[in-house]
Parts: sequence; structure tokens; C-alpha cells
Amino acid sequence: FPTRRSSDLDDIRVYTMHSFCDMWRKQYVAKLGLTGFTLLTEEQSLAMMKRSVKLAYKMLKLPVDGDLSGKNLLSFYVLCKESCKCPGEMQDTDKFRSLGAGINVIEKCFERYEVAKKTKKTYDYCDMLVRFYGLSVQMKRY
Repeated sequence: FPTRRSSDLDDIRVYTMHSFCDMWRKQYVAKLGLTGFTLLTEEQSLAMMKRSVKLAYKMLKLPVDGDLSGKNLLSFYVLCKESCKCPGEMQDTDKFRSLGAGINVIEKCFERYEVAKKTKKTYDYCDMLVRFYGLSVQMKRY
């Protein structure tokens, strides 16, 4: 084996997917449509999803079901977004069935969550990953 100098390894960088996308987000913030937006913490995302659940039930004129966990719903939201699928396409998954809510409720919760993020000029890690993916596909075309 050839001998390597320590300086050969100085340029190696290791990232998580999120930190890698965040590095590019900083460089392409305008192209990603995130100018003036702030990243939500996990706690903020969860609180926003819980509020979205309450609002969705109210808008659908349904009694609030205490069994629909904001945490489980947020987990399902992440699965949908990272799979690039809508909730209707994910109805056959165990994660969907474990929620114990109808598709109309789930879709309304997601809709309210998206509206809340846009209104508050915030985004979550899923938004960053999906937008980064979209940007990379767009850049490959050129």
C-alpha cells in the first residue's frame, strides 16, 4: 500500500444527510424558496402538528379524537414526505393503520400543518430534503 500523508485526509468531510442538505441550503436559499424562512425544531414541529390536528377536527366538524397522537402523525408525515407520496398512497402501510384515523382527517391535518408552516415562514427538515432533491433534479437537467 502506498504511504499516505495526513494532509491527504485533511479534505475529507463527513456529513449527515440533514447537515449536508443544510450546507447546500445556505448556498442556494433563494433557489430553494427559503429566503426569510426559519428551520423548525422538533419540538416546534410537534407542537404545530398537534395544533393542526385540533384545527382539522374542528374544520371537519368532527369530535376531537384523543387517540390521534401528534407524534405518530408527524412520524407518518415524515414518511409520506420522504417517500414523495401523498397520504392516500400510503394507506396500506402499518404506520397509516396505526393512526386509527380516516384519510380525510389525515389529509386535513397535513394541509393545516403546511398552511401553518407557510404562514409562520418556517420549514422543517422534510421540506429541506424535498426541496434539495427538487433542486438537484433541476440542476441535472442543465
